[in-house]
Formats: sequence, structure tokens, C-alpha cells
Amino acid sequence: MKTNHEYSFGRHIITCLATALGICLIVELTCLSLGIAPLFTPNLPLNEKMRFLREHRPGSTPIAVVSGASIALNDIDSDLLEDEEMRPFVNLGANGISVLTSEQFYERLAELYPVREVIFAASPLEMRDAYRSDVEVPTPVFRRYVLGRMTMAEEFTYRDISGLMSYWKNWRDYHSRTSSTSMAFTKTGAVPLEIDVGPTGPRAGISEALDLNPHCTRCMSDLAQFCQDVRREGRPFTIVLGPILPDVIEQNPRVRTVIADRKEQFHTVADGCNAQLFDITDYATLDDSCFANSLHLNAQGMSAMTAQLARFRRGESIPKGMTLTCGGLHLATTSGTARQ
Repeated sequence: MKTNHEYSFGRHIITCLATALGICLIVELTCLSLGIAPLFTPNLPLNEKMRFLREHRPGSTPIAVVSGASIALNDIDSDLLEDEEMRPFVNLGANGISVLTSEQFYERLAELYPVREVIFAASPLEMRDAYRSDVEVPTPVFRRYVLGRMTMAEEFTYRDISGLMSYWKNWRDYHSRTSSTSMAFTKTGAVPLEIDVGPTGPRAGISEALDLNPHCTRCMSDLAQFCQDVRREGRPFTIVLGPILPDVIEQNPRVRTVIADRKEQFHTVADGCNAQLFDITDYATLDDSCFANSLHLNAQGMSAMTAQLARFRRGESIPKGMTLTCGGLHLATTSGTARQ
């Protein structure tokens, strides 16, 4: 016969387990309600792009994939391309991912949905071997999550308290397009930045972080492999090069040298895999009003460059020597509300 002490101990165990399960349930429901993706990888933007795919699943119509890191995310207006061509686009751009991870991300998506072409966007100074981590999501995990087949219990196994605290701390930046770390996606997954460089500020901060090593052996090798793999599948591959803030180029001869060297490498890759290459600087100069910082365009700059890309894709003759201006509007003073 059990004593009162044994009954009391049993009740305490049940209470503790129930409390723990309750806390877990509250955490998971809170994350779901706030739209916080599980921490499948150390790269938060990649996790959030997976959540975007789950909430905006492509249909059966073949899609054009915009691939790459922050240049793909912030410089390519995939909404504009979709509206212009009346065909679906998905922007897989995510801050901080390597070329290898970009290809793996594309491959995971192509296993689930039909893809008609790949557009890889980069900047000559964004492409570098350093500061780009290779992260991988196992195919079964990606498939279950994106298709909405993952249970709450499994999602919870990818939650991390420190990660959630960091997310909460940066919540405003992640959900406002006035921050360069914004993840306020449009309908196709792009993020137009509502930022203007102004007289100094962001321009100086980004310039200090520029990688001026002319050699990018690994990233170019990975890009060549990515292109060859896509072309082998019979799909078109286009490389799009974004611009650099004019003042950065003018004030630093070494930057000009590195850009010229990297562009030559991009042309070599494109020629080697029979890809198209669109370099906006072959046709136009975008003035300071089009930039969010040294490497990324703001919303108006994104639209201005993508409009020229759309002409390129239509096969139009684009005049050279243009100067594109974006009006000099200081967007950082406007609302940062996400546009869906």
C-alpha cells in the first residue's frame, strides 16, 4: 500500500511534467503566432526564407528562381519581374549565405516545384570566400517544413531560447524595411530597403567592411559549378551584377582594381557555362539617391535597376551611358511597415 509521501511525490512529478509541457506549448504557439521560423540552421535569414516558402508555396506553373545572398534579396525586384512577365518568380535571396548554400537551397526547392530558370545576383564586392558560412538543411526536414507536414513537436526541437531572445531583441529591425537586416518580404520574397545613404552614416559603416582581396577562388569555383549544374538540367542561367556606391569607387583606387578583376572572373564563369550576364554598370550609373548603403540599393534603386534588367530579358537594345536617379528621397523617415 502506497504512503501519502509516495502519492505526494507522484503528484509532484506529474505537475512538473505538465508544467514543462505547458511551457513548451506556450513557446511553440507564441513562435507560430509571431511567425518565427524554427532555427534549422545558424543562419536566421535562411530559416525565415524557408518559413516564407511554407506560407507562399509555388503552384504547378514553373517558377523563375532568384538566387544569391543580400544582393538577390535587396537589389532584384522580383515582384516587378513577375508583374512584367506575368509568370511566377521566387526570390530565395538570404543575407550571409555562400554560393554553395545558395545552390543547395535552389536544389531543395527544385525537388518540390518545377523551376524554369535561375537568376543569380551578386556584387563584385559581395562575392568573397570569407564571411560566408555554408549551412545545410537536410532534405527531409526542408520537405516536411515547407510542405507544412512538420508537427509542432518536431518544430519545437529546433527552438533555441538564446536564439529566440536574440530574435526578440532585433524584432523591430527584422520587421522594418528601414533596417539593412530586414526580413519583411514582398509577395515574391524580395526586401526593398526603405533607406537612403544620406551624407554619411551607413555609407561609411559598410565601406569599412568591404573585402578588398581580389582572389575569390572558392566562390567563383562554386558559382561555375552552380551554373553548370543548372545548365545541365536544360535551364537558363543568368548572372546579374549589382552596382557599388559611386563615391566608394571614386575614393578608393584599390576598390576599382578589385571590381575590375572580379568582373573579369564573372565573365569567365558565364562564358564557361553558356550563361547570360547582365551588369547594370555596362549601361548606367546609379547615383547616391538609389543606394541604401555602399553595396545595396534602396527600394527606388532596386526598381530602377530591375526595370533595365526586364528590358535586357525582353531582348531590347539598352542605351549606354545613362545616369539613373532615384529622387533623393530620404526613405528612412517613412513608415517601415511590411508590404505584402
